[in-house]
Formats: sequence, structure tokens, C-alpha cells
Amino acid sequence: MLNKRLNWIWIAAIIIIPFLFFGRHLFFGGFIGDMGDDLVQNLPNKILLFNYISQGQLPLWNPYLMMGFPLLADIQVGAFYLPNIISFLFFDHFLQSYNFLIIFHLIIAQVGMYLFLREEGLKRPSAFIGAFAFAFSAAVMRKIPFINMAEILALVPLFLFILLKFTKQFKIIWIFLGSLVFCFMIFAGHPASIGYFLLISGSFVFSHLIFHRKFKILLGFLLMIILGVILSSVQLLPFLNLLQQSGRSALELKHFYEGSMGFSDIISALTSWKPDNIDYSLYGGLLPIISLPLILLLIKAKSTFKHFILWAFILVFISVFLMLGENNPLYQYINQIPLYGNIRSPGRYGVILNFAMVISFVFIINWLLNKGKKWINIAVIVLSLLLVVDLGFYTIRSLPYISDKTVNDVLFTQNVDTLKKNIKEDNISFGEARVLTSSSIAANTNFIYGFEYIHGYNPLVLKDYKDMFTYGYLFFEKTSYIFDNIKLFSLYNLKYYVFPKNGGSEKQNFIQNSGFKKFEASPDFILYKNTNYTQRIYSPERIFYVRSLEEAKNTILSDSFNIKKDATLQSKDTDIAPLYLTPLKISEIDYGAQNISMNTESEKNGFLVVNDTFYPGWKALIDNKETEIYKTNGFTRGIFVPAGKHQVNFIYRPQDFYTGLYISVSTFAFLSILSVLPLINIPHLLRRRKLHSKTTK
Repeated sequence: MLNKRLNWIWIAAIIIIPFLFFGRHLFFGGFIGDMGDDLVQNLPNKILLFNYISQGQLPLWNPYLMMGFPLLADIQVGAFYLPNIISFLFFDHFLQSYNFLIIFHLIIAQVGMYLFLREEGLKRPSAFIGAFAFAFSAAVMRKIPFINMAEILALVPLFLFILLKFTKQFKIIWIFLGSLVFCFMIFAGHPASIGYFLLISGSFVFSHLIFHRKFKILLGFLLMIILGVILSSVQLLPFLNLLQQSGRSALELKHFYEGSMGFSDIISALTSWKPDNIDYSLYGGLLPIISLPLILLLIKAKSTFKHFILWAFILVFISVFLMLGENNPLYQYINQIPLYGNIRSPGRYGVILNFAMVISFVFIINWLLNKGKKWINIAVIVLSLLLVVDLGFYTIRSLPYISDKTVNDVLFTQNVDTLKKNIKEDNISFGEARVLTSSSIAANTNFIYGFEYIHGYNPLVLKDYKDMFTYGYLFFEKTSYIFDNIKLFSLYNLKYYVFPKNGGSEKQNFIQNSGFKKFEASPDFILYKNTNYTQRIYSPERIFYVRSLEEAKNTILSDSFNIKKDATLQSKDTDIAPLYLTPLKISEIDYGAQNISMNTESEKNGFLVVNDTFYPGWKALIDNKETEIYKTNGFTRGIFVPAGKHQVNFIYRPQDFYTGLYISVSTFAFLSILSVLPLINIPHLLRRRKLHSKTTK
């Protein structure tokens, strides 16, 4: 009883620590993050996700990004990761929600590591120091600006704790819990970090097998991974479909190598509080760094923790081997491995090296405590305090922190206010016009204020979109592509263009000569309005049949193509002459985020174009009867509509989501029943029932 109370005291202390460092940001404002992925991708994604959920809608489609993009299928959104949803439901302000996510995962990282080390048989002080060293090392702390990575890495020790519990008790409940933890790692949404986890946990299982010969640990590990994958089908099936449609194929070697580190870079990152690139920070405290070579001295020591030493050195070897990147002659062959060829930044494997440092340091601390000598215990206390001070100062000085004012300046700039004002004055409602901006408004922040971008940022940009707009590596906006493709942007419903004031007079003249009128200026930007843009929904008079997207693009850019009266239709048979049609009369258009409805009227058959992304899962209904959707204008949607009056609906119902949902729910229910059944004393219940029936007689 006393031991349990002591455990709870140590865990309570662990929970308090993150609040000591970051509690003020949770209650008094500020943003624990940086100006990169946090503000332009992670935060907007989570706000959009919450908006859908608060309105009682499934978060299936994102109409604000690249003319429409699958939202739920984008694993980085974390649509099924419960802490995301709970944090945004619990707090009123999105910055508080985001800060709570960070504090919560620091607590999970510490509690998980403490439980894992205690289950391994380490003393409480050793487990406590190990928990602090892990959560406040670069492995977790420097990944906070990449919140999805931090969420997954924080769950790693908890998974290892559950795995050890299974090897000792051999109960299905631990398999269920372990598979749930892995499932939530997948839901958190950073595939590369799943790879880091598998390397860490897989090497732990291997080292355990070498020294303890308990094959239950391998069985448990495999079952948890397989069942975790099946449980996450509701996320994985849509994600795999998105990967097939994505333009992000295996990276070229020069991009695959970006972020490679030499031995000198690794040493510098290990010893520096603030390296040149925070993404590759490896700092975990000076004492854990020193412990890596010192652990060699303990190889011959009599201990039940020898698998810890092997595990630490496997992790060191794997991490350094991969971090070297282009400096490792074998690394080029890794690029050929399916899926792995999409993962860049070899320096990020430093999280594995951080884990090895924590394991080494904790092992040495525990070995010293087992000596039982007073002066050694005092030395351990001093070393532990030094580590706390060291990592505490590292955390305070190195972690990015942004004030509320700075966040507002980025997300709600004067440019946004001007756009809002002009859109309001033009009586433009949702779905009627798109926006293109330069860097004057941060990418993807439009999700927050409801502008539909024709562009945006997502590393999984769809292949057809990428090919149509000739996007480059990682699909960042090319400075010249707007000028090369003015006609394309006008066809795709671009009305507003926010252009930087320092963009050059020649480019400004070009824009104005292309049908854009200079409307309003500020010290930073110029707002242009397109006088020649095509409506998002229109009915063409002429259809050109094309065989490929490239042919469609060439046809659209030709002088004979009228963006308001013509359309292309992709077909295997391109020998068909252009088809002339009577335009439909379109009325009562109602744009929704995941559905569009309208009425049409025509004396003859016609064709209807919706200049939104063509993607599997969209269905078209004419008077509630499904009809085929054709790839139109390169990568948008079009349908043939018969003569007469009709109601037309476009709805997004992705089959892969519903199939995955069925698999996930069925698996969860099955595992729940299997886990609960052993807890029920069925013979005892049968005896009670028999006794009850006798008494009633």
C-alpha cells in the first residue's frame, strides 16, 4: 500500500513539472511554438477540424486549399486523435488549446517513461530522473514546433510499459491497450515519426530477446502493431488513397539528402543549446551525453539490465548511420525502399540518439543507487539536480515562444482585413470566388477566416494539381508561375490577387494587362481584382476532347480556347470533334463545404462544369439519381445534364472512409469483448443464477 502511495507521489510531481515551465502560457496568453509549420499548417488544420466537429459535420473535405483537398485523408490533420478534439472543445481560445496539447504530451511523455522504467525494475529516483530527462530533452522539446512528431514520441515509453506488462501477465487487455496506443500514434499524423518509434521499440524487443529469451515480448509487439494498424483503418485507408493521388513520389537524391549531418555536425548539435537548425537539435543535457561512453565500463558488471546497454548501443548505431545521410555511402540505397523514399531530413533521426542518451544515463544512475552507499546517493542527488538545472535552462532559452500580438500579426494582418472588406463590398459569398496571395498572407491561414485559396501548402499536393501548375519540389509557390499561367488561374475562378508591393513594376504592368485591375494598396501589398474570371460553376458552349492533362493544359492555353464558353473533357478517344452544346440555365446555387446543390434548365442536353478538384469519393446526382463525373479542364469536375428542369447535387462520400470506419469499429468492439471476458467470473455467475432459480421455486 505504501509503495503504491509513493508511486502516486512521484507521478504527481511529474505532472506538476510541465505546468511550472509552461502553465503561464496556458492561462495568461502566448504561443508555445514557432512561425513555421505550427502557424501555417498545424494550427489552421486543427482549427478547421474543430469548426467541422462543432457544427456536427464529419471533417471530410477542405474547400479552402488548392481548389479543394481531402481533409480527413490528410493524416497530418490528426482528425481522429482524441487529444486534438478534446483540447479544442475544452478551451475557448485556439492558442490555449494548442498550448494545452503541448503540456498534456509533456505529462504523457514523463508518466510513460516513469512507468516503463519502474516496470523494468529501476528505482523510483532513477525512473523520475529518466522521465524528466526524456521529456525535456531535444527528442520531445525541440519537436514541439512540429506538434505531430512530439505527440507520437511522447507515447513511445507508454507503449513500452504496456509491452512489458504483457510479457509478465500475458493478458489480452495489454494487447488491446498496446494496439490502442499504436493506433493513436498513427492518428497523431506524422508517418516519419512512426518509423522512429518502430526503430526504438523494435531494437528494444531485439535486445530483450538476446538476453532474456522471452519470446512473449516479440509476440506481444507484433500483435500490438498489427492490431494497431487494423484499428486505424478509418484513417489509413483514406490516407493510402491520398498517397496514390499525390504528386509526392520518391524524392530525388539531392532532396532526400537535405538535412544530412557529418560527425562534427552531430557533436555540435549534441552540445549546443541553439544549433543553426532547431530541427536537428540533439541536446539532452551534458550528463546524458557523457553517459554514452561511460556505459561501456559497465558491460562486465553483474546486472539484470544488460539489455539496456545493448539497446542503447543499437540506438546509437542506427541513429548515427541514418543521420549521416549523404555522408553515408549506403544511404542512397535506402531511397529505393518503398514509402521510405518520401522521407527527407536525415538529421531528424537524432530523436533516436536522444533516447539512447536517456537510457544510458538512467542505467548509470540506477547502478550507482544500487551500490547503497551514502556518499554515492548524495552524488546521485547532486547529479540529478545539475541535470534538472541544465535541461531547465535549455528549455527556457531554446524553446520558441511567440506573444499573442505576434500571432495576431501573422494570422490577422492588415492584408486580411482589406480582403475581408473588399469581399464584403463585392457581395461575394462562400464558394463564389477564389483568392491567390503571395507571402503577404501566410499559407493556409485562410482556413481560419474562410477565404478559398486557389493555392496553399500541403506536402501531399495532388498530382494533377501539381502538373497543371508546374509546382516544384515540396510544392512551394514559384514566384513566376502566376505570370506564366494567368489564363489558367482566371479559368479556375481566381478573382482576388494579393501582390507584394516590392514585386516589381514590370510584373505589376503584366498583371494589369492580363485583366487584373489595381484596386487598393497598403505599405506592404497591392490588391488586384480580376475582371475576366470564370464562375466556379458554368455551362460551356463547346467541349474539346483530350487524352491527358498535358493535352488539356495546352488546349486551355491556346488562343482558340475561351475560358468562359469552352471546357475540356478527358477521354480515351480523342478523335471526336469538338462538341457544341446549348448552355444550361443555372440557378439557386448553394455552396457547402462538402456538398453543392443547384437547379438547371435547358431545352437540349447540356454540360455542367464545377471548377473544383476531381477526386475519388465525389458523387453527382441528377434528381437523386447518380451520374458519371468526368475529368474536366484538366483536373476539375463535369457532368452531362439532360434537357428539362433538374436538381443537381454534388456530395463528397468517400467509400474508403466508410470501409475503414467499419473495420476500425468492428475490431475495437471485438478486442473490447475479448479484454472484458477474462475479467468476468462466468462460473460464479452461473452458480448464482442456478441458486436464484432454486430460491424462486
